[in-house]
Amino acid sequence: MLITALAAMICLFIVPIFLITYLLQNQLLRGVTFGTIKK
Repeated sequence: MLITALAAMICLFIVPIFLITYLLQNQLLRGVTFGTIKK
């Protein structure tokens, strides 16, 4: 029971981090491409 609770906590902690990094990467890539296109 304790192991499953721990796993759930870890998942809840890791998933948002992955989502944030994924979104930030998309934003950065978009910014870089737009920056190069503007120049």
